[in-house]
Amino acid sequence: METILAGMDEGVTPTWARPAVAQVESMMARRGLSASTVGRDALFNAIVQTALPLAQSNAQALQQRAAQNLSNEQQANMSASTLDMQRRMANLSNQQTAGTQTAQLAQQMSTLQSQFRQQAVLTTAEQQQQVRVQNLANQQDAAKTQAQLDQQTASQNLGNQQQIELADLQYLNATEKDQMSAVQQQRLAEMQ
Repeated sequence: METILAGMDEGVTPTWARPAVAQVESMMARRGLSASTVGRDALFNAIVQTALPLAQSNAQALQQRAAQNLSNEQQANMSASTLDMQRRMANLSNQQTAGTQTAQLAQQMSTLQSQFRQQAVLTTAEQQQQVRVQNLANQQDAAKTQAQLDQQTASQNLGNQQQIELADLQYLNATEKDQMSAVQQQRLAEMQ
């Protein structure tokens, strides 16, 4: 109301009421009431009565606009809160997913490292076994070769000894034959 009726106390007619005031003053002048304070009061009262619905309408419009602004602000706050909550939930979900994936990768790496260590142990054991088998085979070959050499040496030694013994026997036989011939010759001579 104060905004609508601004300037009325100083005698200034509001812009929106000037056509109506001009019409009323024209009617009063025709009746000869232009200088009447009663007419002026009636005119002021008419302006106030006309301004009252305008002020109420303006107040309702302002109230509706304030309510709409408040509703819009509340909706904006709700939307911002909802978006913030969704962002936080998405971040939490992403963190949980990343944590789960990290744990899974760590477990897979641990499993792979364990498998690699087991494979390395098995490979080392297989290589050591192959070395032992090869060493045993080499030792067997060496023993076999040594046995063959020993057998050849023994056989050669036996052959040499047999030849020596045979030669000795032949020599003894020849010596005994010579001696026997002399003995036999002597007996023969005696017998004769």
